[in-house]
Amino acid sequence: MNQISTLQSSTSTSDEFLNRAVAEGHSLIPRMATFDREVFQRDFEAKGQPVILENCMTEWKAFRQWTPDFLKEKFGSSVCHASINLPKGVPGDGLSWPDFTEWMELRKFVDFMRTTDKPCYMQQVPQGLIGDLSEWCAFDEITEMGNHNVFINVFLGSDDTNSSLHYDMPENFLAQMHGAKQVYLFHPDQRRHIPTYPDSLRMSTVDPYNPDLKTYPDYAKARGMVGVINAGDMVYIPKVWWHQLRSVGESISVNCWYGREESSMYLLKVAAAGGIGHFARPALDFLRYGVLGLKFQNRLFGDVPTGKWFFDILVDGVRRRFRPAGTTA
Repeated sequence: MNQISTLQSSTSTSDEFLNRAVAEGHSLIPRMATFDREVFQRDFEAKGQPVILENCMTEWKAFRQWTPDFLKEKFGSSVCHASINLPKGVPGDGLSWPDFTEWMELRKFVDFMRTTDKPCYMQQVPQGLIGDLSEWCAFDEITEMGNHNVFINVFLGSDDTNSSLHYDMPENFLAQMHGAKQVYLFHPDQRRHIPTYPDSLRMSTVDPYNPDLKTYPDYAKARGMVGVINAGDMVYIPKVWWHQLRSVGESISVNCWYGREESSMYLLKVAAAGGIGHFARPALDFLRYGVLGLKFQNRLFGDVPTGKWFFDILVDGVRRRFRPAGTTA
């Protein structure tokens, strides 16, 4: 009975979310009810178009077994970086990750998130802490991973956790193993309506679920796509598409970044398109946090400053260029 009630509540909440978003001018993310790898690659991945894939991981060990209680019992002694007692929505400036995080055994985190009314998130549990994730999640069954790095992470959280609005440089799958998540997606060309932090051009200051249109009036012009992923669903998020996800009830998700990343030139174009204000802050941070090596404050839900990101990319490129032949490090 409890499972039925929870499902009904989740469905009702999701229907309300979708109806409101469509009324605001957003469209629904396409869904593929019967997964076909060739169709996915041809009609969506090759075109950089999002889609929600259904029934594509019914045989995965993670989908068949994972619940918060299973992870608690199986990997409970693993110590992970937990984000606890988070503010709801997207926080403003002045809040930093260290004030909301602590190292915690997975079993203790599961118990803790069930005793607080504030969102709690164990984000990006890395490969190795809970075993070889490729044995639990067969993303290579969905598409070729290519000859590029593949990063798989686990996201475990309570109700109402969210990722904040941002975009990633590689391709992305987000697979829902337990619970449900509401999804907002925006095409890269919508960036002209999406405000960003001055020092972080991949992170937005607006919360699509509750936008402050007085502060960000131009966001009202943004048109995106919305959907809900339930347990067993996977959303394909093309690179540099803006996205934000919010959990409905307890949630376990696994994401996979793969493929060739968008080049750093993309961010340079974004910075240039935003005018001198967009370009000046990354340039200053390149000097402060890169050349001079000063420390930066890790903002809650934030990202590495764009200027520091550019510096690291440049240094890595130089090292690769002058690395002796036959060496790998």
